[in-house]
Amino acid sequence: MWKRHPRLIGCLAVCVAVAATLAALMSTLTRLETYSGSRVESAAARPAWSAPCFWHPPRRDRSLLARCARATGVVAHVRTKGSAESAEVHFALVGRFGALIVKLGDPRMIKTPSVGSRITAVGPLVRARNEMREIQAWSVR
Repeated sequence: MWKRHPRLIGCLAVCVAVAATLAALMSTLTRLETYSGSRVESAAARPAWSAPCFWHPPRRDRSLLARCARATGVVAHVRTKGSAESAEVHFALVGRFGALIVKLGDPRMIKTPSVGSRITAVGPLVRARNEMREIQAWSVR
């Protein structure tokens, strides 16, 4: 069969090469960093990116994994529920760290990213109800 369909074999080889290249690119362009220090530490001791983590307290209804986290990855899925005034926006961020759920802290103030976009989210890292890691994002770039 394979000898009769060389174009099919060539097309499959190109698809595998493209997928491998995208996977390698995604792993080099993604990261997850955490910081568990406190607000009382001097500004010089805290990473500059951690400032949004101290704008609001972390969720009290979830287990706190890190006081602050910064994740850069690709948006794989976006889910919005609720009305325009009380919308709740979650999206899945994927990268070499695996999958991570991001909940927008205030969807009215932060633009919801689209699927396929590469973003960086900053906020407290908590354990979601479904046992996944979740960032309560107060900054998305």
